[in-house]
Amino acid sequence: MKKIVCILSLMILVSASFAANKDWTNGSGDRNFARGSNWFDTLDTYNWVSTDAPRINMSGTNAPILNSNVVCGSMVLGYIANGTGELNITGGTNTFINGTFAGTAATITGIMNVSGGTTTFSGYFTVGNTGTGILNVSDGILNLNRSQLCQVAGSQGAYNISGGQINIVTNLTVG
Repeated sequence: MKKIVCILSLMILVSASFAANKDWTNGSGDRNFARGSNWFDTLDTYNWVSTDAPRINMSGTNAPILNSNVVCGSMVLGYIANGTGELNITGGTNTFINGTFAGTAATITGIMNVSGGTTTFSGYFTVGNTGTGILNVSDGILNLNRSQLCQVAGSQGAYNISGGQINIVTNLTVG
């Protein structure tokens, strides 16, 4: 019996250490990033954890608005060929590990609009991984550890800063 309990405990511990992809659907229609029902197969009362990996492939009137305090793992904006992923950050204190705009194909676009709050990326922040990445900052604070602009040959990226503050701790790599 002890052996079974130990094995089950180990299985739970190992499964909890992997990132859980959360795909944006705007299921409730209110664009609220923090509402679980706006993410595929997620309860409305869900609380974000550092192993969650939000993936967004919607834009415009279906793009999420983040205006609360969220802690997540790595985020991807734009991950399906010919798609656009967009995130609007308007407030809150938010923490992510990595951020990738325009995932794995040249036909993908990723856009982040920051107009308030304080958002931190403790790992890599890549604008224009393979496709086109755009960062628009008009207000708020964006703290970045390692920022990369146009990581892969042929990718495109832009930082459009009209206000707010960007703090880059370690480095900014262009190209």
